[in-house]
Amino acid sequence: MNNHRRTLPTITYYPSLNAITGSPRATIFLCQLTHWSRCTNDPDGWVHKTREELEEELGFTRRNQETARKKLRDRGILEEELRGLPARLHFRVNWATLEEMVAQMATSKTEGGES
Repeated sequence: MNNHRRTLPTITYYPSLNAITGSPRATIFLCQLTHWSRCTNDPDGWVHKTREELEEELGFTRRNQETARKKLRDRGILEEELRGLPARLHFRVNWATLEEMVAQMATSKTEGGES
């Protein structure tokens, strides 16, 4: 048995969130952002990732990233802010909005007879 195997990076993905985010790519972006949010040293939950880092981690082109981010911003799930000099784009999950949307989705499924 080879004990020197490389571990490939893993991205958690919850397809049921597509109904909230508007697309699989937006869901993948959100899932990865929730991971980064747990790892950040920023007390307010802001995370900085460059377009190149996002492309390497997610495999998303610039356009894929922009589209996913727009869907999340439009739904109030993603906050973005330019910080520092030179300005760098930072991201933050709006947890209150996300939790409310997940609760509404769960309520809708329960009321609709699904489990």
